[in-house]
Amino acid sequence: MSDNGPTAPTVSGRTVPAHPDLDRMRAERVQRLQLEMERSGLDGLVLLGTGNVSYATGALAPGADSGRALMARPVAVLERGAEQAHIYTPYPEGVAPDGPPDLTHGALYPDVEEGAAAMAEVLSGHFTAGARLAFDELTHPLRAALATWEAGLAEVSLLR
Repeated sequence: MSDNGPTAPTVSGRTVPAHPDLDRMRAERVQRLQLEMERSGLDGLVLLGTGNVSYATGALAPGADSGRALMARPVAVLERGAEQAHIYTPYPEGVAPDGPPDLTHGALYPDVEEGAAAMAEVLSGHFTAGARLAFDELTHPLRAALATWEAGLAEVSLLR
């Protein structure tokens, strides 16, 4: 505290606002992801982990036990060069209200064979044959569906 009263807190030279600027924060997170995808030569990023989906999209999902969380999970798909990620979610109420409606889609179920096959079909709408994709998680059914995906992928990697 100075003699003139309390000073505003700062982080990395930026003044901490009274209320978070969620739009700016989301945009900066996507920019960081895009830079890493560019550096790694990736065409896309597919996120199945709830925390990673939230980081990339700002979307929220209710807390759930592990058995339920795996079956009803949000999924984010970020294409190289895109300003925002697509989100596939069973919880549309958790998506930012100002988010573009054309980027919000119904749930995908990558933990069961039928759902994984449907997810591979959805991914073929986002990426062309020979795409290099990175996943934060690969379920067994999704790995099998991608192995037989007609479009074919140049590379599927698991983020570490």
